[in-house]
Amino acid sequence: METRMGYKTNRMILEELISEYSLSKEKAMDMYERIGLLFHGITTVIATTKMDYADEVILKMIRQTIEDACK
Repeated sequence: METRMGYKTNRMILEELISEYSLSKEKAMDMYERIGLLFHGITTVIATTKMDYADEVILKMIRQTIEDACK
């Protein structure tokens, strides 16, 4: 995880999670890891099958996952 945080874009995502969802840094890092795995799974399905998802559907799925985990 430390290696990932060496990239500015990843730090920006982490900061957005902290700000948008009022998370501690530790909780935001956990959430970031979960989102990464979810996103990787979605992209793998798209790349290896004929399934096609609209960007809006993927964003909704990720947002809903974050909101559910923050409850």
